[in-house]
Amino acid sequence: MLALVVVGCSGSRGAEGTWEVSPPAIAASAGEKLNVPAPKATLTINGDATFDLTVEGANRESASGTWSSQGNVLSFRMKGDDGVEHSFDGSLSEDGETLEAFGFQFKRR
Repeated sequence: MLALVVVGCSGSRGAEGTWEVSPPAIAASAGEKLNVPAPKATLTINGDATFDLTVEGANRESASGTWSSQGNVLSFRMKGDDGVEHSFDGSLSEDGETLEAFGFQFKRR
């Protein structure tokens, strides 16, 4: 008797890697509407289940925490300045090249 096991993964690539806001024109447009520099965001998702997020615009903000995935949904967890844990979900495209999270659309760098 032959048993077949199928293991699914999100997209053709995993989520690990460095991601940048894309397309830049959307970020520039948002910056113009708010009369601030175009926001730049970089998200680094590490294989050890940690992440680092940096957002630059009128101010520079950074955050880090842990992440997990189930299918194409990524869950990000971090502690705020208030010590309370916050959770955010993101969505990875089927081809693994686009990630929507934290109110941004990221492209794999």
